[in-house]
Amino acid sequence: MHDFKPRSATQIESRPNFSSLLDEAPTEVKFTPPLPQGSYVAVVQPAWRKDINQRGHEFHEFQFKLLQPFEDVDPVELEEWTRDHGSFADKLFKRRFFITPEAVPYLDEFHQACGIDLSKKVSRLLRNDEVGNCYVGVFLKHRTFADGSSKVAVDIDRFFQIQE
Repeated sequence: MHDFKPRSATQIESRPNFSSLLDEAPTEVKFTPPLPQGSYVAVVQPAWRKDINQRGHEFHEFQFKLLQPFEDVDPVELEEWTRDHGSFADKLFKRRFFITPEAVPYLDEFHQACGIDLSKKVSRLLRNDEVGNCYVGVFLKHRTFADGSSKVAVDIDRFFQIQE
């Protein structure tokens, strides 16, 4: 387990105004590069959502706010990214857990990484509600797109438990 000391809570800022983006006249397509790969401390946002994808599979989606990197994140890359794109703490990451017999163990693994005791007989739905505002370790991994483009995305690849 990793050691982590949470910072004191900060006041929630108002939602940014993105309407100025529509006033811009770009001459090229530019995507923000992904954050450096590696482990980060994240806090699970309190509200999760249940939905169905286009193929009819149910999923539960959680959002995460990154708080700080661990030592395996390249500090030079992170400093460059932050200098060019602002604080990574302003970015929310999402992770979907599909509700199928093959995939639901990933949801259990996530609950366990959030500190939920799986030996207690509590439903997965109630556990979903319990993980809001929990601190959890996330490993970010880069993914290339199948369309052959040079675009790179960053996904939460796995979770791990941290000690506060």
